[in-house]
Amino acid sequence: MIKGIAEEAVAGNIISKHEMQQVVNDLYKTAEGGAFCYISFKIVGKKP
Repeated sequence: MIKGIAEEAVAGNIISKHEMQQVVNDLYKTAEGGAFCYISFKIVGKKP
């Protein structure tokens, strides 16, 4: 998922190419020989 948005994030100057590569490398390290799982939620608030 992270690698899927890497080019767009770098092109939009949200993160540098070097920083993005560090993020991907760090994620690979957290799951050596296993799996790294996470869940994200989008929360929307409405004013009554």
